[in-house]
Formats: sequence, structure tokens, C-alpha cells
Amino acid sequence: VGIYGRPIGQIFSGFTYDKLVWTNATPELYLEWFGGQADNVIDNKDAFELAVRILSVSKPNGRRGGVIRFLGGIYKFSPVSLDNAVYNIRFEGNGTKAISFGSNADTILLGSFSLRAAQGSHFNNLGICYISPFSGTVIDVSANISGTKGVRFTNCLLGGLYAPNTTLATTAACIVNLSSAYDCSIVDCTIIGGQIGIRLNPTVSPQDGNIITIERNEISHCLVAGIVNPHQQANICNNNFEGTNTVSAADGGLPYAISYDYPDPANAVIFGLRISGNWFGDRTTFGKAYIRLPRTKGADISGNFFGGGYNNATDFNASAIEIYHGSTLNISGNCFGGGMHCVKF
Repeated sequence: VGIYGRPIGQIFSGFTYDKLVWTNATPELYLEWFGGQADNVIDNKDAFELAVRILSVSKPNGRRGGVIRFLGGIYKFSPVSLDNAVYNIRFEGNGTKAISFGSNADTILLGSFSLRAAQGSHFNNLGICYISPFSGTVIDVSANISGTKGVRFTNCLLGGLYAPNTTLATTAACIVNLSSAYDCSIVDCTIIGGQIGIRLNPTVSPQDGNIITIERNEISHCLVAGIVNPHQQANICNNNFEGTNTVSAADGGLPYAISYDYPDPANAVIFGLRISGNWFGDRTTFGKAYIRLPRTKGADISGNFFGGGYNNATDFNASAIEIYHGSTLNISGNCFGGGMHCVKF
């Protein structure tokens, strides 16, 4: 098939999960070529899954991968399931900037995506969002038997959308699930509106997975915690954590910014965690810490700013940092606002 320029319209049909073979470099694919459309009406699930499988199949030269480029607009999806099927693909939006609340994001993928064990894939300049009453995981790129490696999110809006004349969606159980993944990053993004923003390990005791970077993001409007279950060699640096008035909590403020949900914190050991250079919002929900960790061995919490700990004019919160048990632990160079204890063991 000879494709010249970038025609926007359906040009392929009549096959399922077959191969398209190019003699030269793989072109950028558009969902419109497979019947998709950015009109917030058409379900783009089939077009998306087909494009991903075509690019992920090994080519005659042994390589696989490519680019799926999205135009401006809202691409609507019923739940997408592509576990063990995403290899070396760049999902590229139409210049979307990481904008708070997402109302003005230019390219939005609206739905939920199970891309477990994705490898070598990059999401860039996209909004990947949901609306109420969705209550699952928006983007699941966690590990399974095959493992998740080299997944990147940059300059994306990830989370809930404001529907017209309504409040922000916060019903999703998790926005991004990176449980037990290797060498993955979320950088220069907005993570907003859900119960948990980013999950880095399952609720059970910590499993394998490391080299995780979460840097220069805005993380807000998460009702349970911004980040849950950080684990070995996770780097959480230079982020902005914020709750927003009555959206995040009934009495305003930020719930746990970084926390855990292990049933046994004594045996849920974290090795080699770094939390540095972050800004933690003006206050926390009554009685909760900004950072809450289980047993730690080799953690660095330094150079952070913790806002005032007041829940209202008279009540005081617990502590800025709460650690079940720590050894070889460095807590230094932090600025603690008023109305809180600094560290609690």
C-alpha cells in the first residue's frame, strides 16, 4: 500500500490483527485510518487495538514498534484490553500541555486502558482521562508474568475530567497503576482526580520492581493518596502535591500525599527510597501525615517543603512524616510549616 502525505479518513478495513508490511520505515498511524474518530461519540476501541497490534507484531527485519498519532479532540473508548501486546509504541498527542483540571487539553483519550506488561512505550502530549461514575483503574501498566519495562508518561494530563457544569471526577480507584514495574517514569504531568493517583506496588507485601521516577508533576484532588506503596529505588522528586478545598476532603486540604495500604507494615519493607525537593500543600486532612511509610531500609527524605499543618483555626494535625520503622534513614534539610509535629515513629 502506498501512503502519501497524511490522509485523515478510513483507508483500511476487512481484516483483524493481521500484518501491514512496509518496505521502508513504518509510518505514523492514525486511528482515522482504521475507522476511528475524535468526536466523543464513536467508540475507538477496535481501531486502537488494531493499530497497536499491527505495530507490535515483529516485522521482517525483526523489529517492532512505531507511532500512533492522535489529532485534537476527544477520542472515546470502551474499556481497552491489550495486556502483553504493547511493544515500542509512542502514543503522541496534538501538542497537549499538562494543564490543571484538563478542561483545555487538546487531545484526550477518554476511557480505561489495560496495557499490562507494556514494554518500551511512551505516552506524550496526551490527556488520558475518565468521567464519573467510572470506578476502576484508568491506565493499568502494571507487571504480570512478562513484566512491565520502559514505560514513559511525559507532558500528559492523567485523571478525571470536569464534565460541563459539574465537579471534577474523583471516582476512579486508581489513575496509573505501575505495580512492580521496572525502569518507568511519570514526568512533567498532571495527575488529578481519583482515589489513588499513582500505585507503585500491590496491596500485598512489596514485590520486585525498581528504577521508578516520578518527577516535576502536579498531583492533586486524590481522595486517598497521591502515591501509594513506593518501593525500592523509587525517586519522587520536585513534585507539587495539593488538595483542593472540599473536593479532596470534606474539611478541605490534602489527604496522604505518599502512603501505603499494606496490611502488615512491619513486613512491607521498602529499600532505597528517595523523596526530595517536593512541595506539599498548605494543609492535610485532620490527623493525617503528608508522608506515611511502612518499614524502611535506606530512605532519603530531604529538601522538601511541608505547608502549614492546620486543619482549621484550632485543630492540629499529626505529623508531617510518619514512619512505622526506619533504619539507615536520612531526614534532613526540610522546611516544616506550623501546626504539626515534624517526624513520628
